[in-house]
Amino acid sequence: MSCATSSSTQAQMDNPFFDQGLFKTSQEDFEGAMDDLRRASHWYFNNNDLENTYKASLLAEYLYYQQFRRDVYVRGEDIYTPFWNKFGRCLDSKCQYSLSWLNPSPLGSNFGGILVLEKFIRYLERSPGSAIPINQVTDVVVMPALEPDETLFDNCLGDRNNSNSPMDLIALVSLEKDITKAFHTNIRKLWRVDGDSQTIEELNVNDYPNAGCENYFP
Repeated sequence: MSCATSSSTQAQMDNPFFDQGLFKTSQEDFEGAMDDLRRASHWYFNNNDLENTYKASLLAEYLYYQQFRRDVYVRGEDIYTPFWNKFGRCLDSKCQYSLSWLNPSPLGSNFGGILVLEKFIRYLERSPGSAIPINQVTDVVVMPALEPDETLFDNCLGDRNNSNSPMDLIALVSLEKDITKAFHTNIRKLWRVDGDSQTIEELNVNDYPNAGCENYFP
């Protein structure tokens, strides 16, 4: 299955470097991927496409961190998690797919980070029983600028009134001022990962009137 990418603007479609960069992650050519993403960032910037400039440059920074993490790991050392790695989690029991939210942007910025969808390739082993994954990037989505009371939840229900509703929605949420509520329901944006196309799809919030994200501290 080929890599699928977001194409929020015509510039995305006209810039070959971004897609090349994503493809190279599937070949474990991360140095080449970073080079292509930096070229993509410059191309977008020269075409006044600030959103995709931001996306390409931040993804290149993430790949650099991941490469550094692997190098340090092989040497037997530990590495910190950067402050801009807000969350990362597996999307299935075998961690074939994972999702990360990277946001180095302070409040008041034009964007609220990126969501990165990755697919497992193989494990890099340091010793028996100790390994870290090597992943390819299949899709990247830019988050809108966050309001002071907003954050991202990655395990929301499409229908909070249905106990069988899967917790598979990603939501940009205004935190409830009433902390006794069981769910956060003030949702501005919704996404879902499509495993078939290996993309992060934006959903129409109006199609999910009962969507909710569990409040873990009611």
